[in-house]
Amino acid sequence: RRAVTELISFKVYMSILAPVLVYGLLLVLARKKQNQKWSVIYLFIAVNLVWYVFASISWLRYAFPALAFAALFVAKFFSELTNNFSLDWRKFIEPKQKEVRLSTVELQAVFAFVLVAMVLLPFGQTLKDVIAPPFNAPFAMATYMDEHVPEDVLVETWEPEMGFLTDHNYHYPPSGILNRAVEHIWIGGPSPESLYDFTAEGMPPYVLVGQFSEWVHVYPLEILATNYKLVIQIGAYELYALDSGL
Repeated sequence: RRAVTELISFKVYMSILAPVLVYGLLLVLARKKQNQKWSVIYLFIAVNLVWYVFASISWLRYAFPALAFAALFVAKFFSELTNNFSLDWRKFIEPKQKEVRLSTVELQAVFAFVLVAMVLLPFGQTLKDVIAPPFNAPFAMATYMDEHVPEDVLVETWEPEMGFLTDHNYHYPPSGILNRAVEHIWIGGPSPESLYDFTAEGMPPYVLVGQFSEWVHVYPLEILATNYKLVIQIGAYELYALDSGL
């Protein structure tokens, strides 16, 4: 249900993916030789989306291959609706009779406007992030750790991006509990706290809690509050050090 909701949301081609997929199916079912090249792409999209909906943990990035190739069908879909993007703009300046319904050229213009918005809105957001990037909390935390935390000291975390940003000795929860952790958040499954005890082999000197590990509650707050002290908080990251006074 969540996967389908994601696919029909506004952020996926402004909610027109479903009609585009129906259009694509009609296109590939037509018994024409030139349509067979589309069938291979459509089959790839279908396989990825079926897996995404029924077998994945429904993070939209897992459907990225299908959504990327679906852009070809989106373009062809709008090409058909706008007469291959050949709009007769003279129709807009000619005297009009009073009509309630939209003319064909006006409908085509609406579809062309939707397509332009579909391209420019995400482009504008990307451009904004490039010109005025938001605060880079992962990089800031990585810089702090490089300056204050020895690389050979064990750091417990479930923020894998930190393993790319620094060379510290990280220990991550087993990947097998990832699906269970997501089930806990979305459908009320068992808490990851009952599946993984990060203190089973002793208290790690440091625990780095980030947005994901806090979201799924993999590190119990009562253990952190009792045995650790907060060293620093940067954005969504909280670095805890084992309290040597205990």
